[in-house]
Order: sequence, then C-alpha cells, then structure tokens
Amino acid sequence: MPPNRESLWTGAGGAGAGGTGAADLFSPSPLTAGDPLAQRYIRLCIEEGIEIAGIEFVEDARGNRYTYDINGTTNYNQAFGARIGVDGMRAVARYVRRVAMPGLRPQRIAC
Repeated sequence: MPPNRESLWTGAGGAGAGGTGAADLFSPSPLTAGDPLAQRYIRLCIEEGIEIAGIEFVEDARGNRYTYDINGTTNYNQAFGARIGVDGMRAVARYVRRVAMPGLRPQRIAC
C-alpha cells in the first residue's frame, strides 16, 4: 500500500530557537506533499516498500536540504506533535488497525 500523500507531514526542517523542552528542538517544516523533496521521499518509500517512516532533514542558509535520517521505528516526540496538532501514535495505530483488520469496525472503549 503506497503512502498516503494527504497525510504527509514533517517535524524536522531545522532547529528551533529558544525554550528548553524536547518540542523546542525541532521546528515545523513548510514542506508540502507537492514539494520536489517530498515527492522524492514518497517515491523512495514506494520503491522500497516503506509504509510508515519518519524522515528528517535540515536546510542550510543557502536553501540546500540534507536528509540525515529515515526512521523505520519511532523516535516520535509527543510534545512536538501536540504543538503542531499531530497525534502520531494515534495515526499509526489507526493505520495498523486498517491494514491488519480491514473488516473491523472501530469501537470506543471506556477507560
């Protein structure tokens, strides 16, 4: 199953300024699904059969972008996710449920 181009988001793109929390170490990227770099990432994932990945890059002062990490496992930062409005763990859980149990209807369980 190819990556969902509509749900593409990034949490890297350069170091953030100020603050001391883990969420302050990264800044949201202006990268969109139509960006040539995103298109290269999508092609790479399709060609290599990668369905879920975290891809990190930095951009220098000249606008050159360097990919430095492709995570097949998570180093997800929940504080940063909350800052940009993304619940990455929930998205992964929903994806796994959809792929592993395609006929299962979601149920709410009271905790």
